[in-house]
Amino acid sequence: MGVLAFLSGMPAAGGIIVLILGAAIYFIPSFVAVGNRNTSTVVIVNIFFGWTLIGWVVALVMAFADSAAPVVVQTNGKADKYDQLERLNQLREKGVLSTEEFIQEKEKVMKA
Repeated sequence: MGVLAFLSGMPAAGGIIVLILGAAIYFIPSFVAVGNRNTSTVVIVNIFFGWTLIGWVVALVMAFADSAAPVVVQTNGKADKYDQLERLNQLREKGVLSTEEFIQEKEKVMKA
């Protein structure tokens, strides 16, 4: 018994409810992926391959896989100043910066 034959035997309201419920189940991976970085990829996989059970499961796994928060790396501001000063000194030693330019740049780094 096909889907159309099944739906044709139901009252109109029952058929609409079955279609809405089916669409809601079909797009569960897309709903889960909202807010993730790969939301568009999950929606595309869900639309084009969700009709296969494997495509639906892959989209669902992708939706849950990207829910980790991004890693933020913070550095110590003092260490950055020392690194900048060391780089400026190396440029002065190589002759790229004059002593006056080095002093000006060093003051900028120390004020930051």
